Amino acid sequence: MKRKIVEEIEKLHKENKHDKIIQIIYSMNENDRDHTIISLLARALNNIQNYDEALNHLMYIREEAIDDPLWYFRTGYAYYYSGNKETAKMYIKKTIELIEKQNIQNNELYEESERLYKLCFEDEDNNISFTQRVDMFWRWFDENEYEISQMIENKSNELIDFVNNGIKIISDDISFNINKNYEFIFYADGKNYLFYLIPRIIYAMPEKFYGKWSFLPCIPSSNGNDFSIQINGNYISTNEILVKMEFDEENDKFDLIFYNEYFNTIDTEEAYNIFLLMMENSIGEGLAKVYIRYADISNKKLKNMMPLTELEEYINKTLIFFRKELITKPIDQHFSYTFEPKDIELPRYDIITGTTSYYETINDYYNGIVDDIVAISQYGARALFLTYSYDDDNDDKVKREILNERYEIQYRLEKEVLGEKESGECIGIVLGGAIGIYNIYIDLIIYNEKEFIKRAKVFLAEYDRNFYISKLRKYADMKNIFDYYIDEE
Repeated sequence: MKRKIVEEIEKLHKENKHDKIIQIIYSMNENDRDHTIISLLARALNNIQNYDEALNHLMYIREEAIDDPLWYFRTGYAYYYSGNKETAKMYIKKTIELIEKQNIQNNELYEESERLYKLCFEDEDNNISFTQRVDMFWRWFDENEYEISQMIENKSNELIDFVNNGIKIISDDISFNINKNYEFIFYADGKNYLFYLIPRIIYAMPEKFYGKWSFLPCIPSSNGNDFSIQINGNYISTNEILVKMEFDEENDKFDLIFYNEYFNTIDTEEAYNIFLLMMENSIGEGLAKVYIRYADISNKKLKNMMPLTELEEYINKTLIFFRKELITKPIDQHFSYTFEPKDIELPRYDIITGTTSYYETINDYYNGIVDDIVAISQYGARALFLTYSYDDDNDDKVKREILNERYEIQYRLEKEVLGEKESGECIGIVLGGAIGIYNIYIDLIIYNEKEFIKRAKVFLAEYDRNFYISKLRKYADMKNIFDYYIDEE
């Protein structure tokens, strides 16, 4: 009997008939509602956003659920979506621990638990916007610049630790180095979001430091100069690492194969990490991010391989040959994409075509990946999209007008609301936009959310549209921007 009820519940769950599940379980005799049935009831209540009632049922069976990761997940889920993220953290963390401890082969539960756990830390920015953090850093730097200069001149071993105290004003998550010639280099270090945040720090540098200090947003090119690093007592030179390239003209991307005899003697993952480190220090992090799509290791030297020191020149010559513009800053790149619209009642699934300078956010949205979005929020910034609906009646003239309106709004947002990108007064950037069957989307990274909302409300009021705003991740809340209130503190 119980097995048939559970099978029916699972069938209804796949059909999103959660109210029907609740009705079936509530119609059962209370004595027949065991741990499994009550847990499934809580899942259904969570899915109709009745979190308090779900928690009541979950707490009723908590003693039996001491080692049940599903119970911890559903409890954490209810706390998270009812707004209690601190409590949700404990339950979701316990879910992950139990899955690992019991070696449970449930990738879906594990991945969703990790995702929800990361979201528990979203917006933990102490209510300090990214622009405020940047301003605070530069005030700190101004107050301590003389001491920093003295440390550079005296080659002090305490320099990096001292400056790190100032960098922590922005985030604990930023790596950097300072050279003796007053060159301050930030490291992206595989964190894609930093390519869209660090430039704003540099553009805000006070004029008084121009000429003396040089701030770079990521590791620069070595300009073809050979260098080596020591790994386990072995010196590996960039001139000894060989690469072979293939260029995808349509997507402006390079795929490469690399080889070095030493790489065949160590773990493959370690070999990849060493190569990527040396490649980024050879051609620069920016160029590597923009153009290198794929790298694979070879166990032998291949025909037409070149030294890594010649890679940057090869990229430049290839782009010139194909009459392509050389882009060294990921924030300046633009990708076009097309989708087959799907009949799913979620934002962005109606998209037909779009452009972006931060393609990871597009992929992450549909795959439910939240790492970059959460990291951006913790810096006091926000990755958002602005959206509004339209009705074209399949009229070509109306479609052109709608598209022109989208470009007008996007252009005016940049100029009148966000400010010049290469400015210390900029409060955000437009990443791109898309057109769907029913909606227009404009993607943004906002450095000061309060100021953006205040300005955007005034600007968008000129248009006879209902504008909605959402974080650039799946299942985020959608709010009418004119009803969007942020506490002023």
